[in-house]
Amino acid sequence: MRPHHTWIGPGCLAEIAAVLARVRPRKLMLVAGPSAYPRSGAQAVVEPAIAGHAVVRFTGTTANPTLADVKRGIALWRAEQPDAIVAVGGGSVLDLAKLVGLLGPNAHGWDGSASIGIAPDRSGVPLIAIPTTAGSGAEATCFATYYVAGEKRSLSHPLLRPGFVLVDPLLTASMPPQVAAASGLDALAQAIESLWAIGATPDSAVLAEAALRLILPCLGDLLRAPTPALRERLARGAHLAGQAINLSRTTAAHALSYTLTSDLNLAHGHAVALMLPAIFRINASPGQRRVADPRGAAYLAGVIGRILSILHCRDGEAAAQFLERQTAALGLATSFRCGTGAPLADDLARRVNAERLGNNPVVLSHRDIVAIYQRLFAASLAA
Repeated sequence: MRPHHTWIGPGCLAEIAAVLARVRPRKLMLVAGPSAYPRSGAQAVVEPAIAGHAVVRFTGTTANPTLADVKRGIALWRAEQPDAIVAVGGGSVLDLAKLVGLLGPNAHGWDGSASIGIAPDRSGVPLIAIPTTAGSGAEATCFATYYVAGEKRSLSHPLLRPGFVLVDPLLTASMPPQVAAASGLDALAQAIESLWAIGATPDSAVLAEAALRLILPCLGDLLRAPTPALRERLARGAHLAGQAINLSRTTAAHALSYTLTSDLNLAHGHAVALMLPAIFRINASPGQRRVADPRGAAYLAGVIGRILSILHCRDGEAAAQFLERQTAALGLATSFRCGTGAPLADDLARRVNAERLGNNPVVLSHRDIVAIYQRLFAASLAA
């Protein structure tokens, strides 16, 4: 098992240098977004630290990694054979670097068709993950996503978790307002979903509750008064939420969000935020729906009660409305025009991610999912 080293704080130049001195790469690969890397200030911090090393650069990344992106990264890794990877960026950049770092040495003949699970015969290369957004938690997880023909795929393996994580809240300061808002809401959703997930454990619950308590007070001031202290609090909360979902995985809100991202080009965190209120209503009041968590309905009710207490909401409907207001207050649309609602809702429902949906504590029918999408589109048409 590769080592895990996590550092959180402002000013990571010295820490990058210390990690590289520990890894001692002959050649390293830098994976970064073409615009976010200089804009975030990461370039000014990272370049001095890697100046004494031979560097292979992979910067042609897209907003949501595709199979083609992953294959290009693997081809570059195999051509150059770097000893370590430094990944700097948001969740998409980090996921891409995680995939390249493990699949480069291992996936001969891999065509992207297997969505979960690989059996590597080599341990991959050391990965130094430096997030420039506070939300995805990708630096803390052992899974990575990519898209094939608009459909989300995921690989999961312990070796996908970065060995070295450097979280510098100063690098999140240049996030555009909408990116900051979507990232913060993604972290909030991860904390809530991790708490009620079927896969939740006592350890993940501790992490998720701590994350929720850190993140929630930050959202109101995220765009209005983003002080360094607030950025650090949010960065810590987002990292804890990533650690939580690494154990529990996400649930229905994420499951329903992926097609909104692939088909309607919504930012991932925005799409999750649009789905979370409806899922909260159902999980808080299952009615005749089956509670799938083997710990039972009483256990789920207790979890929902703890979440409601943290949110200061009396019931699931109040929590759902609170979450909708949070999204609107952060300047993100809560409705959008997308053409005819019913046929699109049915199509999206048929392509919902089954893995994440199966981790939801309450079973959602196809009719439930169609109704959730239709409500969103109906709001759009009425807007």
